[in-house]
Amino acid sequence: MLRTCGFLVLGLLLGYVIYVLRQSPAGYCAEQNRFISDEEFIYAVIPIIQVYATNFNKRRTENSLFSNWDGYVPESNNVNCCRVNRQETYSIFNRILGLQTVEIWVSPSYKVRPAHWSSSVRFSFSICGELLDTDLGFRSTVKEPITTRTLLGE
Repeated sequence: MLRTCGFLVLGLLLGYVIYVLRQSPAGYCAEQNRFISDEEFIYAVIPIIQVYATNFNKRRTENSLFSNWDGYVPESNNVNCCRVNRQETYSIFNRILGLQTVEIWVSPSYKVRPAHWSSSVRFSFSICGELLDTDLGFRSTVKEPITTRTLLGE
């Protein structure tokens, strides 16, 4: 009897896992019934970087993420300024638990040395485009969720 219950629980758990994995492919936002493209994530963070980098260039303080950027400010249509990391979306555990994240890294050195990660600024989004964290630290001061759609003005 105990063995049968164990197999039943294991079967139900396995069925649930298979159901979740089939319903939500890696990186798919079920709320919006779509995948959010790398470009949409990049276009959402560029205006933020433009504001912060421009403000830094005006004040020039030593301890800033932008101190090694040498006045670089990414252009609005320049997707080469950034790297998108979707590695967390491929984890089966993250998919089951709903913890898939997409990281966007912005750095002036990507134009010159694509593999170079120093002086980069990181943004972390949910797969549905909600800003979860950033190296700039402003996420905790905002009451409404920041999403790719609100950042893009949709």
